[in-house]
Amino acid sequence: RLMGAGSPDGTILLDVRLRSGSPGPAKFVAARLASLSVTDGKTVQDLPWSELHPEMVPELVDRLIAAPEPSDRLAAAIVCLRAGRVQTAHRLLSDLRSGPLKIVAERYLALAR
Repeated sequence: RLMGAGSPDGTILLDVRLRSGSPGPAKFVAARLASLSVTDGKTVQDLPWSELHPEMVPELVDRLIAAPEPSDRLAAAIVCLRAGRVQTAHRLLSDLRSGPLKIVAERYLALAR
């Protein structure tokens, strides 16, 4: 669902964190299949998803999707879990235990322990 998000005027400010370091604040432009586009006000930069720090994923879901669905949060949790961000994945999955994805969340929670 992030792929459909877009902000032509760059009104959403993000603290961009990369695996290699942090280039700092940037305005969100668009999300594409291969990359996240951001601008520093001068140039637009396409950041491959693989370069983004996994901790950014839950923030992107919360900030860029107007009404995140449980499946959006599950996807963010799985990305965090696979990237070794167990605490973040555990927090996201715990929130899903009382909803329609309870069974799936419980299975992934077992991996996040």
